[in-house]
Amino acid sequence: MLKFITVCFKVVRRALVLLVGVPLALLIDVLERNGLAHWPFVTEALGTIPFTFGWQLRQEVYRRLGLCRGAGVILNHGTSIGDRRTRIGADVWMSRDVYVEYALIEDHVLIGPGAIILAGRHHHRADDVSVPIKLQGNNPLVPVSVGEGAWIGANATVMADVGAHAIVGAGAVVLKPVADYAIVGGNPARFIRDRRASGDATPSPAAAAATTKESRAASVRATTTAAAQGE
Repeated sequence: MLKFITVCFKVVRRALVLLVGVPLALLIDVLERNGLAHWPFVTEALGTIPFTFGWQLRQEVYRRLGLCRGAGVILNHGTSIGDRRTRIGADVWMSRDVYVEYALIEDHVLIGPGAIILAGRHHHRADDVSVPIKLQGNNPLVPVSVGEGAWIGANATVMADVGAHAIVGAGAVVLKPVADYAIVGGNPARFIRDRRASGDATPSPAAAAATTKESRAASVRATTTAAAQGE
């Protein structure tokens, strides 16, 4: 009996998603194309709808508007997409409060809660120091690419392409492209290792140099502290 009720509930929910999602997508498309709706406000409103009904409705609407290109896309509560030209592949999971400005996201991608994917680094023109940056206008948006099977950790900020099957650590700030299968972390994000290599894989020269520099600085601080305590 319980199984029957569960199945009926899912059928009713799916019917409601279609009943609401199909005309809503059509309405959004007409209003947005005629300048009567502001896309960022539309996507923010869609992001506020909770529970399973919410992500299923978002999937349905975005699929019909051309953003979602495959099945199994789950965009959790608080997720918003800043540019309608964004494309999302199949089997993509976006956790709570994810913001995607303009990106091309391939299949089987995981994006953790609070992650931000921006369309590159240089959004605003800032060449003229005599004019406030806000008044200089914006550079054209260029989409960031997130490769198949990549995982972007919680609260990461991504401003460059992420390769296939790469991992961006939680809280990382990605300013340069991440290679396929690479694991990066930190602010700014540095190469940690290649997933295809063993756990003790040799880091890149830049990461090794940064680590050495940090170790020397820590050693100097420790020496200085010990000397001060000796006095």
